[in-house]
Amino acid sequence: MDVELSKLINNASDTKIFHWLRSGFSSRLNKVLVESGYETTKPMRVDVARFAREIGCSATMLRRYLNGLALPSEQIIERMAALLNVDPVWLFCGRHEEGSVNLDQKLLKTILYQSHPCFAKPELSYEGFCQEIDRVFTIYEQLRKIDATTELEKEKFVSWMLSNMIPSSTST
Repeated sequence: MDVELSKLINNASDTKIFHWLRSGFSSRLNKVLVESGYETTKPMRVDVARFAREIGCSATMLRRYLNGLALPSEQIIERMAALLNVDPVWLFCGRHEEGSVNLDQKLLKTILYQSHPCFAKPELSYEGFCQEIDRVFTIYEQLRKIDATTELEKEKFVSWMLSNMIPSSTST
C-alpha cells in the first residue's frame, strides 16, 4: 500500500476533515462508478450488489461509502481503484500523486482499434508510423477533455475525430 495513502487515512480522524474526506470520496466514487458502466436506474444510480461483490465487501458497507457515511480500508480503496482504473490517492482524497498518470484505457483502446487501418498499411515507413502515433495521442488528449457521459458517446467522438484528423482511417 502507498505510504502517502496510509498517512492520509490515519490522519482522517479529525471530525471536519473526516466529513470532508467522506463527502469527497463519496462524490468521486459515485461519479467514476457511473462513468465505468455500473450505472443503473435504481435509486442509488449504481449497481451496488455487483460492485460490492467485485471489491469483496458487503452491499450495505458500499452503500455507506456511496452515501458519505464511512470510508473504506486501504485494501478496499486499492481494489476499487484497480477495478475503476483510477489513482487510489485521487479516489480517496481527490488529488493525484506526483508523477502519476491517470490513463483512460478504454478510450485509448477505442482510438487504437478504430485507427487500425492507419497502421495496417504495408508501405508505412517508420516516420509515417511515428506520425500516426502522434496523431493518435493528439486525439486521445483532445478526447480526454470532452465530458462524454457514455462509452457510446466516446466512440462517436473517436470516429468523428479520426475521420477528420486521419482521413485514411475510413478507407481499407
